[in-house]
Amino acid sequence: MLAYNKQDLNNFFIREQVKKAASRESITTEEKTNILNAYPVSFYTPNFFIRIGLGIVTLTAYWALSGFIDSFIKSKDVMSYVLMAVFILLLCTLEFFIKRYHHFRSGIDDILLYAALITFYSALGISQLNKWKHFDLLMPLVMTITGILATLRYSDRLVTISGFLPGLFFTGLLFYKTGILTKHALPFLIILLSLTVYLLARQYRKHPALRHYFNCLWILEISALCTLYIAGNYFAASMWWEKQLSSELSNDPWKYFFIASTALIPFWCLYTGLRKQEIIQSRLSVLMIAASICTFHYYVEVISREAEMIFYGTLLIMIAYFLIRQLKKGIPGFTYNSMEDSAGMIEMEELFIGGTFSAKGKS
Repeated sequence: MLAYNKQDLNNFFIREQVKKAASRESITTEEKTNILNAYPVSFYTPNFFIRIGLGIVTLTAYWALSGFIDSFIKSKDVMSYVLMAVFILLLCTLEFFIKRYHHFRSGIDDILLYAALITFYSALGISQLNKWKHFDLLMPLVMTITGILATLRYSDRLVTISGFLPGLFFTGLLFYKTGILTKHALPFLIILLSLTVYLLARQYRKHPALRHYFNCLWILEISALCTLYIAGNYFAASMWWEKQLSSELSNDPWKYFFIASTALIPFWCLYTGLRKQEIIQSRLSVLMIAASICTFHYYVEVISREAEMIFYGTLLIMIAYFLIRQLKKGIPGFTYNSMEDSAGMIEMEELFIGGTFSAKGKS
């Protein structure tokens, strides 16, 4: 199903682990060189800055093509067919770059994939199908299926989100329109679905058979955690009660559930993030805690906002100072020092230095 060569993907995965091990000085430079030579990769994967440049060039070409088509075709019916043809053209071009030139996260294949999906959704949106009374169900369903298939084919993180969120929306809208669930139950359905996706993604993320989809499952886990918190947030639930049920959540017995979820989910996220030593989830929990503080402040004001800002700022500075001191002393599984590969920034520095000296030489 994957568009990329599986042997190259396996070797690429091994090389990434070797580079991380070498950066932590777990293996010697000689061992690193020997392993990298034993597992060659034919992928074209430039550094971060070249990837951005190639992506911008590809995006510019796509915009030029879109403008050219828009200037000649005015009919929406004809435009939908033309966009479908462009969608097929973009997919064929993407497959050509992958198969012929072995592009993998080069910036070109990323933009071609995103442009193809946007073109396909645009063609569907302006087609005759949008006159169908159930088009609001059809569109998220197609986006969900397309996102899943594209994720399985290209293992892209952003495409994973584009399949998950429409799927969540489609499921809620389907239950709502069919009358299976009442409006009261929809927030709980989103919570249940998000929690299910989160647990499944967390369970299978490190499964050996799914190693090529590690990043997709990881971003799916983070996205499900975000939707879980939003669906259980008291402010979001209050807005739903007010807009859809024409009542106040504060008068409903379910308010205690949303108060508890708003207060407890961030700390549960923080606990699991620290226990599993996952920095992204730990940072996300801090944002959730801040959102919960704002939520409770919106409904209950104990002290002035200025005093709250001073109190929260002082508290965060004290917590940050304490954690930095502890990390410098050493905590098993955690470190204050950066373990990320800084090669990208070194190359950027070399680029600036080289440009400076070349400019002086010309003058």
